[in-house]
Amino acid sequence: MHKATPTANSKSLRLPSAVLCLMAFLLLNSDREALAYSIDGSKWPGGETEFYVSLSGVAGTGVPYEVAFIEALQSWNEKTDFNFILRKEYRNPCGNDQANSVDFTDTVCGSAYGENTLAVTLRDWQVELLGPPKLVRADIVINRKIAYNVYDGNLVQVGIPFRDVDFRRVALHELGHAIGLDHSSAQQAIMRSTIGNTFALQQDDIDGVNALYGGLMACAIAPLSLGQVQDSLSEGDCKANQLTVGGSDDSFVDVRQLVVKNPTRITVEMRSATLDSVLLLADDKLRFLMVDDNGGGGCDARLSLTLQPGTYYVISNTYDTPINSCTNTGPYTLQVSLADQAAVSLGGVTSVLGGSARAVFTGAISADNGFSFGNRFRSTDSLDITASVSVDPLHVGEPGFIVVAALVDGQILLQDQSGTFREYKDTLHRVFSGPLKPTEPLVIARDLVPAQLGITSIHVEFLVGYGLDANPGQIFYHQQPISLTVEP
Repeated sequence: MHKATPTANSKSLRLPSAVLCLMAFLLLNSDREALAYSIDGSKWPGGETEFYVSLSGVAGTGVPYEVAFIEALQSWNEKTDFNFILRKEYRNPCGNDQANSVDFTDTVCGSAYGENTLAVTLRDWQVELLGPPKLVRADIVINRKIAYNVYDGNLVQVGIPFRDVDFRRVALHELGHAIGLDHSSAQQAIMRSTIGNTFALQQDDIDGVNALYGGLMACAIAPLSLGQVQDSLSEGDCKANQLTVGGSDDSFVDVRQLVVKNPTRITVEMRSATLDSVLLLADDKLRFLMVDDNGGGGCDARLSLTLQPGTYYVISNTYDTPINSCTNTGPYTLQVSLADQAAVSLGGVTSVLGGSARAVFTGAISADNGFSFGNRFRSTDSLDITASVSVDPLHVGEPGFIVVAALVDGQILLQDQSGTFREYKDTLHRVFSGPLKPTEPLVIARDLVPAQLGITSIHVEFLVGYGLDANPGQIFYHQQPISLTVEP
């Protein structure tokens, strides 16, 4: 993440900063070598935007210009990761309404069209929290003095006066600029700087958009684990400009995914003795919802908010330039706690020997008799720890067993049928043995008060698994532990 100098920090992060980008489509030929697409350094948050279209006129081939423009817009939608939301209303592209629009004009909003210029895309951008600037407006003006038509195939005529220029390929090109593409040097791309015989999107155009908006594919994404996670930002990690695609921010990032099924209160703390910690929360389209760099005090960061059902990404980051006594590489601890109104899914199913099963595991910890659930409690709280196993239908009725494990400071404890946890050595203690039912509810602990056991601070991860007597070494269990953090 970039950090502005103190004198410019508030303005650079909060006030709009606009730039006028003239993306002219010229009626000239070019013999440049084919290279690849080019990204200009700004993009739309979430990979989508509204576009207002209301064009008059009909081409000589009988195709309304509005229809041709909408076809061009839909082509980008169908073939790339970007999404234009069509609004069939007129908006003035030279107005100041922050609405993306298109129209035929005599000038470029008061300035003369350049020689041989067919159309121009005007764009505004603002500084973003992480990565390149975000686009906030893209208007297209089309030179009214050109005689357009609508057709596929080779250009019918290139000469003076300009006649029969295919309008749809002009629209395709300008919409590419509106998305965030610059001119490509590939000979067959619709995004080359000069109009030619190419009349449809090419792979180079498609690859350019998908690269610009496919940053999540560039970084390793881990599930967000509850409780404490030890990690570091260091060489080999993904970088901010890889995640956001564009910009010069080369600070390191760790990306973790959280799937929320019920309204959930989440608190994430990033602590480090060396890093200037930065935490960012993004939605499933990588739109940044919240950022913090000192909410935990000093160089530590903290996010706390209620999330609605959906998929989110928690991003651990730092500044690309060290600040004060903090550094931009080093170890950190992530502390994650949730407060939910329902028991949570414990992730996908895995197994000891690599087999698969269509089982579902849920689990929860409550300190208020099941009214709410979480994973971070006081040592004086009275805790109920429960779980449930929806057994694979193929295993229902088979002789089997259930095991409950607790991981504490690298030590593995197994619960026996009396509810006591014993250190695992050679004996596989079971909490249940017998024919497996479709659903197996479990009470791991009831009215557990850690302080009464002399425990004032501890972190425990519980795992529940089941197996079949016919193959006792194959135990199916969940990927996300039931996490418990107890504090004084």
